[in-house]
Amino acid sequence: MKAVVRDDIIALDSFVAAEFKYKPYLEMLMKSGNYCFLDQFKRLIDNGQAIVNGMIENNLIGMENINKNYKYIYLSDTAMKYLYLRDSEEDYSNITKNRISVKKVNKNPTEKQLLSSAYKFHLLVTGEDLIDKESIMKSLEDLIFIKRHSGNSEIYNNWFKNNQENIKNIKSEIETLKSEKDEFENNIVKFNKGLGLFDSSKEHKEYLDLDSKCRELESEIKEKSQKFLKTGFKELNLELESLKNLKDEVYKSFLIKNKAIANLNELMKDFNEKILNKENELKEIEEKFNRITKSVEEVTIPKVNEVQKVFENLYNISKVIARIKDNKLEFIILDNGNFKTAYGYLKQINSIKSLDLGIEEIKIIIYSYAEHRAYNLYNEFLKAEEVKSKAQKTIRNFNIKTENASKKPDFYIAAKKVYDNTPDFEVEMREDFFYMKKYMDFISSSTKSIKRKDKKAIDDLVERLKNNE
Repeated sequence: MKAVVRDDIIALDSFVAAEFKYKPYLEMLMKSGNYCFLDQFKRLIDNGQAIVNGMIENNLIGMENINKNYKYIYLSDTAMKYLYLRDSEEDYSNITKNRISVKKVNKNPTEKQLLSSAYKFHLLVTGEDLIDKESIMKSLEDLIFIKRHSGNSEIYNNWFKNNQENIKNIKSEIETLKSEKDEFENNIVKFNKGLGLFDSSKEHKEYLDLDSKCRELESEIKEKSQKFLKTGFKELNLELESLKNLKDEVYKSFLIKNKAIANLNELMKDFNEKILNKENELKEIEEKFNRITKSVEEVTIPKVNEVQKVFENLYNISKVIARIKDNKLEFIILDNGNFKTAYGYLKQINSIKSLDLGIEEIKIIIYSYAEHRAYNLYNEFLKAEEVKSKAQKTIRNFNIKTENASKKPDFYIAAKKVYDNTPDFEVEMREDFFYMKKYMDFISSSTKSIKRKDKKAIDDLVERLKNNE
């Protein structure tokens, strides 16, 4: 296997280790949010402790304590430079490595950051796809392009590039044909100026003059023959024969030139037809190209941006992984210590449904570090389904008894609102993350009412004040 060694961004040993030994683990950490628990890494990955030790030794990860028993790991500045700059075309050889700047990972994350990263790391290690934000955003872009243009964004980009190149080539072909035609015409003009091969007007005039003289002689011979005048007949006939021979020669020359002119016109016609055909081809391709690119720029891209914004806000703010597979919405709720109510999540699902993405099914998946928390939220969703079922029954009974009366009472309107705002869904509670409860217990007990990152800042401040005494 060949690889470009980027010792211009990080130390050679670190790059080699990152590229050939630890690349999948670094990428999983980055996709999950840059953190995971040490115990979790060792639990999920074979030979995990040795891998962690190797990454620490090569300055690719850092490690911090939750307490004396539990720790978490995070991506180092060296790892971030490798992940962000390994494919960069820029050469950093003339820049001191510690001055090369990329996004840095805060070694003191909030509880939500640490826990949500741990969830995502677990899912990625166990083979789940569409967990990281970049993959989800790309899948949404592809989904919208496929619905509107029968191909994903990569296919469209290739189509765009190929058509741009094709249009450029056709325009070049047209210019080449026009240049060839102009050059051909100029050469004909120059050639014809000396030899007159493509101008039969002289021969035509000469032929007409000779024909006129022949007619005059024939008329004269006929007149003399009627008057029994034999004198000069022989000479007249010889002259007539000579004129006719000359006329025939002129006519042959006339025919030859006309044929040459006809061939020339055919060649010019061929040039003009080729140019016209290419111009028509160009017009057709450009019209289709402009129509599709305009649709992409004015409709598809704004739609992509609108959809991605909704899903990104869920990912960043609510720590919800929403993804669409085969027209099925999977709404993955990650418990980071603050659950919304079931109706709060259903409101978010309705915001996705309003985007008109062709969603046919909705599956809600609840992940929590504590069984009782997951179970409580799961029951809330079941209760919401029951309330919807009762609202549907109320609507149906009213319509049956009143024969769909136009004026609806308040209880009907309230039931209709509940029914319309509660989408059909299936809900599932999974136990994958219950092992994390011990981490969360230590996080909570160690920080009490102060967030860990704030506690760390206070501890640092106290230490500095002590040193100044």
